[in-house]
Amino acid sequence: MVSLVLLVLMTSSTLYEVGDWDFWEHSAVVKELATHPLSPQHPLFKLNEPHAFYSPYLLFVGLLARLSSLNPIDALAMAGLFNLLLFLISFRLFIHYFFNKFHDAIAFYGLILILFLWPASALDWSGFIHFKILRWVLPYPSTFVIGLTFLIFSLYHFALNKTNRPLILLTGLLLAVAILTHPPTAVVTCIGILAISLHFYNIIGFRALLTGWSLLIGVVTLVFLWPYFSFLELRPFYYSNELGGYGAELEEYRFELEGDDLEEYSFELEGDDPLPIWYTSYAIWPTLFLLPFALPLLIARLRVNQFDAFFFMLCGVALTYGLGYFVLYFANLEFLGRTISFVAIFVQIALAGQLAQLETDAKAGKLWASLPVMILIGVTLCAVALNAPNKLAFFDAWKGIQGLKHRHEEFERLGRHVEQYDVILSDIDTSWKIPAFAGKVLAASNGLAFIEDHGTRGFDQKTFFSKGISPEVKFSILKKYQVDYIFINKISTAELQTYFNFGNLVYETKNFLLIKTFLSNGKDSGNIQ
Repeated sequence: MVSLVLLVLMTSSTLYEVGDWDFWEHSAVVKELATHPLSPQHPLFKLNEPHAFYSPYLLFVGLLARLSSLNPIDALAMAGLFNLLLFLISFRLFIHYFFNKFHDAIAFYGLILILFLWPASALDWSGFIHFKILRWVLPYPSTFVIGLTFLIFSLYHFALNKTNRPLILLTGLLLAVAILTHPPTAVVTCIGILAISLHFYNIIGFRALLTGWSLLIGVVTLVFLWPYFSFLELRPFYYSNELGGYGAELEEYRFELEGDDLEEYSFELEGDDPLPIWYTSYAIWPTLFLLPFALPLLIARLRVNQFDAFFFMLCGVALTYGLGYFVLYFANLEFLGRTISFVAIFVQIALAGQLAQLETDAKAGKLWASLPVMILIGVTLCAVALNAPNKLAFFDAWKGIQGLKHRHEEFERLGRHVEQYDVILSDIDTSWKIPAFAGKVLAASNGLAFIEDHGTRGFDQKTFFSKGISPEVKFSILKKYQVDYIFINKISTAELQTYFNFGNLVYETKNFLLIKTFLSNGKDSGNIQ
């Protein structure tokens, strides 16, 4: 019943609003893969370069868009609902294979705790699936990999138990898909494979460990054969602590032109600082607060099997998060830091198992022994579930039920005037959405792998829209990148009239101006006034 209600709510939310944040970069990737699935160019820039999101998952969504004639936004929305179904089914399978009894009760409590046992300060990042963020991240590769992870755990557990070699090979193939699609989440998947192998070492012996390590080695080999990008070159992108802003290679950029009376302009573009460990711990405080009530279940599992897979999954993920923060300094949520999500999820599942046991004790006449714990957990859950972000998520679902839809008409109109490979210069925030509809842009607000001059591009873009910059400097930027259109956000851009020196007005709306540059018209710098 909980799954059905959740599916209805998320479908309704999708009808109202398809996404935000990284959704637009994913949409641009889908658009490019739908156009050229075998040899895509860069989804954001007019460059023949790979992109880190050219994964099996988004390739599948791109093919869906191509074969069904869906636009990339609607194709991603459909993929998001598929991801939700995948998670709900695979989570239920996981409970079936990793718990000996109370399957229905554990699945019921587990789903509720995973969705709502988070504070208002819960991190709004991909790789997290709490209720306040779920409607936004459903189409994300990370959400697909979360669902795939629970499916892989279930299949591998069954395969080792039955010594099913074809199923082990299928597990390896799915693991490769997970790694290529979202490596930070796939770290948890790999930890789970090793934990399950260790679990079966106590049952079938050394063969289980050999199978696990052989599987991982084979999968790594398979990953490096992926033709859409080099996984080896992708590693520095995830390992950098300076991925925010305009890239990891440089911290400060200069734009200089030789000539009379020209100035130097310098902007410092800072990346994201790692979040302190106290903050990430505070972001899951309800789960940590209730952790002691889950310990009896974890201890009981160890008495049955000293290498219990579920226990070692939890310990392995927690250890990986600590390793990332204290040793490798990756806890900026770009890589190992995101494992904090699964630390919470595994504890929440353990709490669900304990609640199921307490429910059984209450039915057996042990009400007074179980009631205080159940009340404490219930009060904590209610306190954090009724925060404002969760209320907003319910409100968006209600607007979808009413038939309302938040559209992006001004960007959809852009697509009627601009071709897919025209270059559009706009401010950094507006540029984030543009390639999902039409054209290519100059720079993006996220760090990008494989683009060595991304920092320079970001600096040039900021220079162009800065006050006091001479027309000659601005035109040199247009010429450098062969800009076809300037898409001006009237709210955030100053000195609007000066931009008419560079081209002709195509159209104007309440918030935007579209100017076709003289370069696009085949004219040269002599037209600059």
